[in-house]
Amino acid sequence: MDDITWGVAAAATQAEGAAPASDWRAWEAEGRVPYSSDGNGFATNYRQDLRLFSEAGFSAVRLTIDWARIEPIVDVVDDRAVDHYRDVLSSAVGAGLTPWLVLVDGSLPGWFSIDERGFREQRARSYYWPRHAERCAELFGTWAAAWIPILRPLRLARRAYFSASAPPGLHHPERFALTLEGLYLGLGDAWRALRGGPPVVAAFDVAVVHPADREVTTRGEARRGNELLWSWTSLFRDGETSIPRLGPAASPIMRDAFDLVGLTIEQRITVDEQGKWWRSPHAADVAELLHRAGEEASERPLAVLGQTVANPDEAEEVPALVEAAAAEGVPVRAWFHEPAIDGYEGIQGFDAELGLWDRDRNPKAILHPIAARAAASRVRFEPDWSTAVSLEPPRRTAG
Repeated sequence: MDDITWGVAAAATQAEGAAPASDWRAWEAEGRVPYSSDGNGFATNYRQDLRLFSEAGFSAVRLTIDWARIEPIVDVVDDRAVDHYRDVLSSAVGAGLTPWLVLVDGSLPGWFSIDERGFREQRARSYYWPRHAERCAELFGTWAAAWIPILRPLRLARRAYFSASAPPGLHHPERFALTLEGLYLGLGDAWRALRGGPPVVAAFDVAVVHPADREVTTRGEARRGNELLWSWTSLFRDGETSIPRLGPAASPIMRDAFDLVGLTIEQRITVDEQGKWWRSPHAADVAELLHRAGEEASERPLAVLGQTVANPDEAEEVPALVEAAAAEGVPVRAWFHEPAIDGYEGIQGFDAELGLWDRDRNPKAILHPIAARAAASRVRFEPDWSTAVSLEPPRRTAG
């Protein structure tokens, strides 16, 4: 197919290091995780990096506007951070890339996630969060090809309150369920704030789930894991959340909300009889996941917002599978490799080298097949610029 936009992704903490006001930086200070430093240096090297992506053949870049940098203190906006992100986005467009902008991807401002209890708290979700989305639309909408309000809501909730691998690092099933429900409901709040401008993309982490053995208990745990991963489908089908442990919560706006459904293709999950998840790479799962999402997305187009390819064989296979799904009628509009450049990967620190380029910007063998497919297509996902919001809103300055 020649109508798929091929892009690369750079997450905020992975590429820039943790923001000083973020909950993740607080964890670093406590020694809970490795220090992120400046990530892979994208914050200072972005002009060269963006040209690198474009010259390789990619047409789009997924970037995160780090909330903790924009609003390090509640109600105080940092002009320097705003100017920095504006320059990054202007440079991306100047390099021939369309920016897909993420508002939440992993870390959050400490004042929001800790002090205000984050998305599980109704006031934080319905007051502070929509204001941030509106502010980003005003500040950065001129450059946005698409908005992605929340990336990987399930991972965000699970790491915070189930696997305890992200702030606040608790095993608290009730808070996990409430946080996931709040993230889903927060999608509706973001849609209200962002609609009418560039396309808005709902993003969900999906994976193929297999039981570790054929025992009845194990198969039941795998079934529950699968239901959790696809619990977002009730938003579009029924206009309500469907989270295990909780009753349904109405969100009728979601039936008709969002212009695209985005997916991050996670590693395959194997579930044991205790319900523990084990992950292993199976990049070819993208075909199965795209077909299922195509059936569940209520006729919305799809975008693969993030997938990691680990070896040259997969670098040949995965783009071909994506194109085959499109040829078979799955409405795939975009595919992004993540990360573009090796950087910081959470609790793994800098040990996980997952990029198409290493930290010194040397290309890896996996780059060439993917970049060749991108260069052959060179399709740009174009928003309707006539709906872009004002460039110059009033702002308050940190300090």
